[in-house]
Amino acid sequence: MAKVQFRTDDPKLGLTQAIGFIWEDRDGIHIEYQVSDIILNVIKSALKDVFIPYSQIASIVYKKSWLGKGKIIISLSSLKGLDKIMFLETTTLKISVKKDQKSNCLEFEANANLSLSTDRVAQLDEM
Repeated sequence: MAKVQFRTDDPKLGLTQAIGFIWEDRDGIHIEYQVSDIILNVIKSALKDVFIPYSQIASIVYKKSWLGKGKIIISLSSLKGLDKIMFLETTTLKISVKKDQKSNCLEFEANANLSLSTDRVAQLDEM
């Protein structure tokens, strides 16, 4: 299990940022983060913990950028119970990661997609 450290901006106003960790297990994706102001980094929210089951996830992709940074992009098939994620853009989570998190991101993407596929096969077996 690879925990990926991230930092992402608020897509609405750009005055806040979320800093935290994202990781996967066989049941879904876990996101643990804290929101702070982007200017002084003084005003901080309580720690937030969100769980997204694989049944709500359509796809998980890690994209590298030119400068070494990257993004984990999680497309959702349902928004149920995800209203407290402030950096949710319509039905997509875009999580920015630093260059030093590349190996963790690759491991996260591989394991999450394997678990996502296993979950889909289990759903098909239940039909």
